[in-house]
Amino acid sequence: MSFFLELKKEMKRERTEGIAEGREEGQINALRNIMEGLNLTLEKAMDVLKIPAGDRSKYAAMLQD
Repeated sequence: MSFFLELKKEMKRERTEGIAEGREEGQINALRNIMEGLNLTLEKAMDVLKIPAGDRSKYAAMLQD
């Protein structure tokens, strides 16, 4: 592939990763706001946001950092 095609491919990959990171940060902020505003546990806040069971440990770890 040419340099420009490789560069375009890399930029697209980085953009996709950035979007995913932004969504995760948004979920973390939403979890914190729900927990504080409604005085709910992390599990209940995750229920409110309908976070899938497979992702819950990831978000719990991110909140502890």
